[in-house]
Amino acid sequence: KSWSILIDSSSSLETFAGSVRGVATCLAEIGKEVITNPTSWSLSAFDDKYHILKDFSEDFTNEVRYRIGGLTQGGMTLLPDAMNLAAAAQASGDEDLKCMIIVTDGVPSGYEGIEDELRETVSRIERKGVLRLIGVGVEGRGIKKHFRSSCWASTPHELMKQFVKIYLEIVSMI
Repeated sequence: KSWSILIDSSSSLETFAGSVRGVATCLAEIGKEVITNPTSWSLSAFDDKYHILKDFSEDFTNEVRYRIGGLTQGGMTLLPDAMNLAAAAQASGDEDLKCMIIVTDGVPSGYEGIEDELRETVSRIERKGVLRLIGVGVEGRGIKKHFRSSCWASTPHELMKQFVKIYLEIVSMI
């Protein structure tokens, strides 16, 4: 199994109860504990840039923690672009199950036609072998509009519980 975890760090989530740095830290620490192979998961953040916080090829080290510590919020929500980059990184692996978890408000922004691009991206990624594409919604329930598998969290604590729940559901299916 391989896991891509994407976190929306755009300005649209500035009011979420907790900073993007805190959310990334919590998800990374949980990932480290529940995903036993450190090279089977990655953690990235996105706004109008793509921030690789932990690559598949590396262990969870202090260097990764420093990258998370330097994460800031701002910019637009280039969600389909981030998903394409994460899918490309995950495509090179030979795992039989590939999962992508996206933590976002589900409201892409940044260029004309981005909503249509998101729909096409979700469809393309599902066809290319990411067997599980899961949206975790924060700051509203717009996530259900774009992802077949989705859940919602209103606080960072709920977000962590949802991540563990998703992980355990997927692992139990195998």
